[in-house]
Amino acid sequence: MSKNHRSGAIPRYRGEKAQTASAYQLGRLVDKLKEIEPTIAKGKKFKGKRLAEAETPAKPSASAS
Repeated sequence: MSKNHRSGAIPRYRGEKAQTASAYQLGRLVDKLKEIEPTIAKGKKFKGKRLAEAETPAKPSASAS
């Protein structure tokens, strides 16, 4: 085993100073982001609707005379 290889780690080098990959595995993160994407999209849609409603002028009150 080379000095750059740890148990369970991703082999990153092919020879001296020849880096082949990053040190991070992002597969689980990507899976999690795909899982929560519908919730995020729903929140963005709701926020846009809420902001649009806030920008519309208020209706005049019937009780004001």
